[in-house]
Amino acid sequence: MFKEIFIRIYQLIMRPSAAWQKMDEQGEVAQSLFFSRFLFPIMGIAALSCFGNVLGEEFNAQTLEHVLRLAIVEFVKFFIGFYFLVFLLKEILPYFSGVREKEHIERFVGSLLALYMTVDIVVNILPKGFSFLEYAVLGIFYVIWTGAKIFLHIDDSKQRTFTLIVTIIVLVVPIIVERILYLMMPGINR
Repeated sequence: MFKEIFIRIYQLIMRPSAAWQKMDEQGEVAQSLFFSRFLFPIMGIAALSCFGNVLGEEFNAQTLEHVLRLAIVEFVKFFIGFYFLVFLLKEILPYFSGVREKEHIERFVGSLLALYMTVDIVVNILPKGFSFLEYAVLGIFYVIWTGAKIFLHIDDSKQRTFTLIVTIIVLVVPIIVERILYLMMPGINR
């Protein structure tokens, strides 16, 4: 299962047009396994990667509590972000005359968030000096560009606007959810 996840993420990063084409051809078969064999395991790995923040530090009950809170925030920001992004894309797509099926939108959003989670996993595992890697998530712009044309069948005339809007939404929604969770959990400053 993890090998398949790694291969799919690698293909989305290195050859997004081929990855989107393959996902478009798979149809319902891929949809039935999408959540249980791709999206939710990546969310779990992203949450567990928060424990990488404390490697090399003294580990005590207070540290464990802090890391558990970070893991909860990490999981919930992507979980809530996923469903909120699916809702937003369902509302936006009629203006761009793209595919309107919920299953297509879920796989599109889930694949984009998988890339976002991959960057978070790498940033959480590496030492604090590698914060410049957080900007790697901006590469999602190209993945959205190719996915809009190949997977969602957005018209070429509207592709640029769609890509810009969706990129902003995909990058901002998880951050907003994360900030709200930080406000709700006292003592968890990042």
